[in-house]
Amino acid sequence: KRAMMMKRLYSLILACCLMIGTLIRPVSLLLPVGAASSDTAFSEWTTDGWTIKEEGEDTVLRNPGMSLERIYTKGTVNTAYLEYEVYIDAVNSDVDANIGALYTAPNSHQIFFEYNTVYKFARMRLFADGGDNHIAPAKSLELATGTWHRFTMVLEEDHLCWYINDQLVFELHDSYNEQLTGGTWCIQGYNTAIRIKNAQMYHSLSGAFAEWNTDGWDRAM
Repeated sequence: KRAMMMKRLYSLILACCLMIGTLIRPVSLLLPVGAASSDTAFSEWTTDGWTIKEEGEDTVLRNPGMSLERIYTKGTVNTAYLEYEVYIDAVNSDVDANIGALYTAPNSHQIFFEYNTVYKFARMRLFADGGDNHIAPAKSLELATGTWHRFTMVLEEDHLCWYINDQLVFELHDSYNEQLTGGTWCIQGYNTAIRIKNAQMYHSLSGAFAEWNTDGWDRAM
């Protein structure tokens, strides 16, 4: 009898182990594979002074919004496209405030994709040899606070573009003899409290959909 009871006990223990294994296995399948954590989402950027946190499924950067605050690429980049999403929380000046991205070429010349959050306009500026050249003059454009906006910047030889929310805002058929590789990018908020997510850099337009099968589709820039 004792042997029979021990056998039944072992069978019960084995059944419990199998049941636990069945319950645990589906849970592990729900965990994201290769999902970007807060440690990796902005691994290519220097984010000193910004707060990084998870908001739902997104890793988001926040700035204080009280001065000029930037995140910088770590080292030089050889990319033609920068894309990110920006959320305007608050504008903390009634004189001058902006958001946008700045490309600095190896010769220290800079191309600035600027959205002025006080006067509600977009423009492109080239800082070169002490000059501030408005290569794309101000265009009236209102971006609402409290919502996400997508910025896409294109830097190619004789082809500079800026898309906001997938709409072409500026297209210039001139790159002003600037070196568009080996420079650095920064994303900024000036007197504007913002959040940033999904910052991506691509070597080519096709890189933006590198993980997708796009046979039969066209993406125009």
